[in-house]
Amino acid sequence: AVARALAAIRDAQGFTLDGCQVTPQGPLAWVHREFKAVAGFTAEPGELWDDRWRVSGGGGTGNGVEIRALGTDGLEEVETWREAGLPRPAMAVTPAVWQSGQLVAAPIAAPHPDWEAELDGGPDAYFAALLSH
Repeated sequence: AVARALAAIRDAQGFTLDGCQVTPQGPLAWVHREFKAVAGFTAEPGELWDDRWRVSGGGGTGNGVEIRALGTDGLEEVETWREAGLPRPAMAVTPAVWQSGQLVAAPIAAPHPDWEAELDGGPDAYFAALLSH
């Protein structure tokens, strides 16, 4: 599997491996979660989502507010998501705030005055997790 992954990176081809997806973008290779690996994850605001992200703000919990993946449907609602610089599949797996099926905020895709998303443990914890695989 590792040999196939290295060949895909060398050939600038995308691939998935154990819930991770690698998306080539020019000279870069983005490593991010595969959408189906996070599609069913939900959390309350302030709780850890996908064992990585903590989204907080907006008055807290209740009233049908939940954290789940932005997804392609959410991307359609955020016109400026490309300004964040992430490829589409990587942006689709970022945390977003939903209420009763409606997108409230996508703090990674578009800064929001009432909501923020932070990696639990900061960027160093994220990179350490990559190295452990």
